[in-house]
Amino acid sequence: MKIRSGFVSNSSSASFIVAVKKTDPCPTCHRSDENFLDLVETIGNNSGETYETTKLNCRGSAAIWSKKEADIIPYCGDEEKNRLLVIKDKLQEAEAKGYEVGEVEISYGDSSTENIMRGLKERNALVVMWSDHYDVKGIEL
Repeated sequence: MKIRSGFVSNSSSASFIVAVKKTDPCPTCHRSDENFLDLVETIGNNSGETYETTKLNCRGSAAIWSKKEADIIPYCGDEEKNRLLVIKDKLQEAEAKGYEVGEVEISYGDSSTENIMRGLKERNALVVMWSDHYDVKGIEL
C-alpha cells in the first residue's frame, strides 16, 4: 500500500506563476521558439474543458496580482501575505527586465507541457515564481 506524505490535494492540476524570457528570432533563419504562455493558452482554448485542464489563467503582473488579492490574500496568514508581496515586487521586476509573466494551470495528465516547462527552466528561459503545490525557494531572474 502506498502512503502519500506532503501536499495532498483533490485537484488534478497545479497552478504556477511563471516569468518567461522574451527571445528574438534567430538572425540567420528567423526561427524563434513558441512563447510558452501562448502555447498554454492555445492548449486551453482547444481542450474544450474549463475545469482541471492545462490553461492560461491570466497574463501580466497587474492581472495576476488582482486575482491573488481577491482569491488568496483574504484567507492567508501574515507569513503567506508577506511572501505574496515579495512575489508582487518580483513580478514587476521581471516585466521591467523583459520577461512576460502569467499564471498557468497544468493538468497532472499533461506531461508534454510539463516537460516543455522543465526544459525552459533548465535553459533559464522560464522562472517559476509561485506554485500552489510546492514551495518556490529564491526567485532569481
